[in-house]
Amino acid sequence: MKRSKFTLKICRCIETFLRNDYRKHSHLDANYGGAYYWNERDIQWALYRHLRDRTKPYSIGSEWWVHAEGMIERPRYVRKNQWRGMKRADVVFINHSDFKRWWRGETDERPPYKAMIEIKLIYSGMGRANTIGSIQRDIKKLEACLNDGTAENAFLILLDGLNRHGCPYYQREDLENLETSTYLILYHWPDSKEPIDDPSRADFRKY
Repeated sequence: MKRSKFTLKICRCIETFLRNDYRKHSHLDANYGGAYYWNERDIQWALYRHLRDRTKPYSIGSEWWVHAEGMIERPRYVRKNQWRGMKRADVVFINHSDFKRWWRGETDERPPYKAMIEIKLIYSGMGRANTIGSIQRDIKKLEACLNDGTAENAFLILLDGLNRHGCPYYQREDLENLETSTYLILYHWPDSKEPIDDPSRADFRKY
């Protein structure tokens, strides 16, 4: 499917983050799963700063377009029992000028998010059985926002840990079998036993 120029620019930003920033952090002690970050919140803020620093060089608005913890009201066509209360997205892009016009009452409809990004961190030892449900929930949330028009683009970044055999929990066939919209972009970053010296050779895939 052909992607818009804006979508491709966000893709390049995310891929640069995965190659250059994510791998700069040394492994933590094995007692903490050998992960590069303590938790998803740390990654969220690192990606947030990375994106804000690249809005002008990549010509994707201004730094004011990028926000953390974007609020999401229940999309149309989603039942109340399937969407309780207000939800959030880890990082969002929104046209700041359009948002200000809506906030001042100059337009009736709130502008959609230009992009919505969710991060899922899987530590070694968590296993597939304990994580597949939360991944599917994130997919459903993002797809509901795409279908409703709440978001124009949606990205899920899956940072995968290693099982007891030293292999990522999720293989290519597992991710290809997930029921996802063609408009949702999924990044899968499998961890490794040792830090990668040349980040450009890191093996991650985009679905």
